[in-house]
Amino acid sequence: MLTKNPSAPLNTIMLVDDNQADNMIHRRILQKMNIAKNVVDFLYAEDALAYLKSPEGKDADLIFLDINMPQMNGFEFLDEFKKLKTDPDDLPAVIMLSTLNPNWDEDASQNYPLIKHFFTKPLTEKFVNSILESVG
Repeated sequence: MLTKNPSAPLNTIMLVDDNQADNMIHRRILQKMNIAKNVVDFLYAEDALAYLKSPEGKDADLIFLDINMPQMNGFEFLDEFKKLKTDPDDLPAVIMLSTLNPNWDEDASQNYPLIKHFFTKPLTEKFVNSILESVG
């Protein structure tokens, strides 16, 4: 859904990660870069899904999603997420984040076309800029 003018800020970027410190660091990086009107973070995938179902969640343009979370992992989140909308063009871009071996996760993500990229945490401005250039 990143079809916006690259110079215009995104509406909302979502961070879905059970690690509060990672969410805080990633939020600061994104806010410093001033690329979105809103940055929202969630410790639980279920809360992020509830947000996406709400009126506010309709403005989400980009989701940074941790793979390994309790209760519902990133891939389980994606299984539920893709049920929310029927038009793939209306779905936010999903960027998977993990501290694990990226080769395994990249192989697993081949079954999920919603995933636009995979990065090893933590996010950096360089990663974010490369994401915006490739999916924008």
